[in-house]
Amino acid sequence: HLGGNIGLERRGFDLKDFFGDYLTTSDYVVNHTNRSFSGLGISGSRTYGTTQISAALSADPLTSFEYKYVEEIRGKESCDDGIICNKDPLLGFHRFETRGQLDRFSFGLGIRYKLDDRFTLNWGIAYHKIPESSVHDIFMADTLQIMDGYLGEIHPADRVENTPGGGFFSYGFELNTWKGLHFSFAFDPKLIIESNFNTPSVLDSSSGLPLFIAGDTLSFQIEGVHYVKPSRLSLGVAYTTHGTTPILVTVDYTVIDSYSLKLVNNQIFHMLRSASWHLGLEYITTSQIPVRVGLVFKQSPFQVLDPQTVFTVGSSKSFGDLQVDFAAGFQSTQYKYPDLFPVEDDVRPSLDTVSESLFNFMFSFKYNL
Repeated sequence: HLGGNIGLERRGFDLKDFFGDYLTTSDYVVNHTNRSFSGLGISGSRTYGTTQISAALSADPLTSFEYKYVEEIRGKESCDDGIICNKDPLLGFHRFETRGQLDRFSFGLGIRYKLDDRFTLNWGIAYHKIPESSVHDIFMADTLQIMDGYLGEIHPADRVENTPGGGFFSYGFELNTWKGLHFSFAFDPKLIIESNFNTPSVLDSSSGLPLFIAGDTLSFQIEGVHYVKPSRLSLGVAYTTHGTTPILVTVDYTVIDSYSLKLVNNQIFHMLRSASWHLGLEYITTSQIPVRVGLVFKQSPFQVLDPQTVFTVGSSKSFGDLQVDFAAGFQSTQYKYPDLFPVEDDVRPSLDTVSESLFNFMFSFKYNL
């Protein structure tokens, strides 16, 4: 499969009138982050009477650390009458960039057992190997001109952190009935990928979120990598209607367990247990082309962040033994966070309004030998 996402991040602050009433939110920086990924898998099966045994191998990304923030900084110049000049000269850029990802190599086994004409039982187990990797962090100010009061006092950082490998198992169970009802269960445990040396972050009391930058002279606080994939439990129900144009309705409920992060001064930041609900519909047209729509409602592990809603669409088309699937999704959120590059004696509000929009897409290709 081939896929990716396009992220749009806008940062601004609220403007108010003389009486303190809200007027609008003024954006001072807009950034795009484009990520792409690919995966490859192969599977095979063999039937022995009422039992079918399957095996599969796959390789794909587990998570991505890609993020790019570039803020254009302009100054202010006054010009005498009749003099041609640039009244807002470009002084430089504030840059915060992270690159890297964790890959995953998986091997799975599955058993499909036909109990009778009414019930079929599926069971599977897989092991996921995470190889060693690295994360590249860049935090700096590209200075073109010097003008006091515009560029942050930056202690630059440009370093590569190596991450160790790891692995975890995942388990799945499914019961199919003759009535078109399907019940499923899946579980995968927590995984921690942690470099040999890592420093904890700082909790910002105004936003309730961790900070990665601190100090009078701004320095990037985080050293090393501490990645947590929390344990996840999913329960699902699916129902397929009968007729010339059947409709598949799926409902999934997923619980992501809570976990803790260590902060400076031996403080502990608790990530909340969160849940998500997935509703999907697949309609098969008379020309045998499926039309898929979905809605996802998911809570955030951060107490100060609102839940998110994700809208998804998809379809597929067969060309002989080749099947092509397409899926896309959109989500957006808004929250408050401190300025990444504060400037001394700045009169702006202490918290930015951050608006994030994310568009996901994926193409998958399946060929039957």
